[in-house]
Amino acid sequence: MKRSIALLLSFVLLLLPCLTLLSGCGEKDAYTITFSVNGKETAVETPAGEIPVYPGETSWETSDHFYKITGWDKEFAPATSKTTYVATVGEYGLTLYDVIFILAGDQLVTVQAHEGEVPTPPEGY
Repeated sequence: MKRSIALLLSFVLLLLPCLTLLSGCGEKDAYTITFSVNGKETAVETPAGEIPVYPGETSWETSDHFYKITGWDKEFAPATSKTTYVATVGEYGLTLYDVIFILAGDQLVTVQAHEGEVPTPPEGY
């Protein structure tokens, strides 16, 4: 009987480290997502399964130009691994123009667009 208990105890002591190693093999809690905008990288930790969100400004102005992020190299997807998203940045003039859209029912909607920027109607139209 003593020998059986000793054998069982030895088995459990050998099995414990293996179980500890296996428990660390599951999915990670969060992944490092890197955003690259004009060569400047920003890294954020995004919980596994959540869609990453860029934490920076999507448009900015210098004394010469207006810049805005016009897209990314790939579609944002739930975090399942370490990933880098590279922004496409548009460079426009500082001059603002009023652009009038004629929508269904002869409704007029005015938006502002920078010189060289493609104007888009407001959301919902």
